[in-house]
Amino acid sequence: MTMSDRNSDETASAINESAAQPSASHVWYLDARRNMSIGFGFRDEIWERNRKERIDLSARLNRGDLVECNELPPRMWIDKGFQRDSNRKLPHLFSAGSVLACSQSLVDALKPFDLGKSVFWPMSFLKHDRETPFEGGPFYLFQIREIKRAFSTKDSVNYIPREFDHQTFLGLVSLTQKDDEIRLLASASEVDVWIDPSLGKSIFVSDAVYRTLRKTNLLGKIAALRCPILPESN
Repeated sequence: MTMSDRNSDETASAINESAAQPSASHVWYLDARRNMSIGFGFRDEIWERNRKERIDLSARLNRGDLVECNELPPRMWIDKGFQRDSNRKLPHLFSAGSVLACSQSLVDALKPFDLGKSVFWPMSFLKHDRETPFEGGPFYLFQIREIKRAFSTKDSVNYIPREFDHQTFLGLVSLTQKDDEIRLLASASEVDVWIDPSLGKSIFVSDAVYRTLRKTNLLGKIAALRCPILPESN
């Protein structure tokens, strides 16, 4: 394989089934950072007041840095340059002006799992008129605070290597990457959702989380890759 609303009872059933059948032999990479189909042109009052401050805030959120609630904007709206986005439906997992966001359904699906220090910040998402809310709420900013540098360059193949800043940024997942080509160290299995900055801030989830999100149709158009966990001795 290459990279390319159920009701609450069904969701709960899928969550329980996945949580009861965990697999520690592999995890899943989610193509959520660069998937254009889930990107929306949201802006906010911080962006209008001080763009550098807003860019810095986005960087901190995406790195998993500690962010306080009072540092976040109270609402976000579609920028006038992206008015067509107002006619789109917000998926369960999406990018809001470069920051990860999600629906209540996705929050509920992840509740049984170990998210570590990750947090969900309530957020109001409005259309370009700055008044009309998007349907399907409530929504949240999803800050993944669990950071794991588990990408193994010597055991992985066909990824895009990075020759600069090699201590922290080792490579990128290629557009033709296949299942089982990205391999991770055993430390990757400590939590159920995390970011690996050594692989371009890639998002990974446990097998149980992946199966839950797939079975409940919460991943939508987000592609995934199976990634084997290497034995401790490797």
